[in-house]
Formats: sequence, C-alpha cells, structure tokens
Amino acid sequence: MGLFPADARRYLHAVAALPTIDERTQHIEEWIAIIGPRRSDTVTGDEIRAQRDRWMLGPRPGATVPYSASAINPRLRALKNMWTVLWPGEHNPVDDVPEVEEPDPAPRGLPYELVRAILGALPDRGRP
Repeated sequence: MGLFPADARRYLHAVAALPTIDERTQHIEEWIAIIGPRRSDTVTGDEIRAQRDRWMLGPRPGATVPYSASAINPRLRALKNMWTVLWPGEHNPVDDVPEVEEPDPAPRGLPYELVRAILGALPDRGRP
C-alpha cells in the first residue's frame, strides 16, 4: 500500500470499464479529499464511520439537509471495492462500517379515482 491518492488513482484505472465509472470516480475523489495524502494502510474503520456519520448528520454542500442513505452507501461501496480490487485478502476497513439503513421504497400505485378516469377516457372498441 502506498499513499492513498496514488492508490485511489490506480484503483480507478483498474475499474475504468465499469458502466458507473463516472459516479465511482466522483466518490473516490471525495475520499481522496477526506483522507488526504497518507498511506492507505493507515485508514481505519473508525474514521470511515465518522465520515459516514458526518454525511448522515450534516448538510450536503450547498444544501440544508444531510445526505440520504442512498447517497451515502454508494460512497462506502466505492471505498470498499477499492480495497477489494487492490488488496484482496487484506483487512478492509470499510467492513467495520455498516451501511446506512435505507427505508423501504414508497408504493407507486395510482389512486382508484385516477385509474377509473383513465379507463373511462379510453375509447370503446366493442371487444373486451
């Protein structure tokens, strides 16, 4: 393991073919800014957890609300995948940090009144 920024760039080169590489690059760049130029093997689960908690509690840049679980978890997964790709079999500090629990998605049904209005607006073709 070397300095975190250099390791991060080596990881991004290794996964450049991912369909989500632009988002992955953004997330790893955020981690580079957070961790800074120090050895990757000094990164701890405690500091990753502290950053996760800051994202959960503090407002996003330019916003008044914190990051959502669906915004935090991909950032954690990007860092975790970096360790998995570059140092398979080594202790991964992200394993020490649970993901943020995501709420169940809200049902996307339509109100019966709207369904009836849509069906009522369809032309009668004389066949069921």
